Amino acid sequence: MIVGAFGLFTTHTGQRTTQSMRSLTFFTRLLGSLGLVAGVFGMNFEVELFQSGAWGFGIVVGLMVAAIGIAMAFGRARHWY
Repeated sequence: MIVGAFGLFTTHTGQRTTQSMRSLTFFTRLLGSLGLVAGVFGMNFEVELFQSGAWGFGIVVGLMVAAIGIAMAFGRARHWY
């Protein structure tokens, strides 16, 4: 009986660890993709969007927030976190 209880405990602990790792992986990929977008917009080359000032900055930040919202909804639907 003790061996069975220990087996149940280790299985439950393993499932919680797996869920935690899935959540951490999801959020790491989400933040990494936003870092990629921020890196591209931080490069020094001439494009009309980059010369738009505060208006362009607001658009980029708004798109990043929208991407986070969409990814979070998708992740929630797939039970990734």
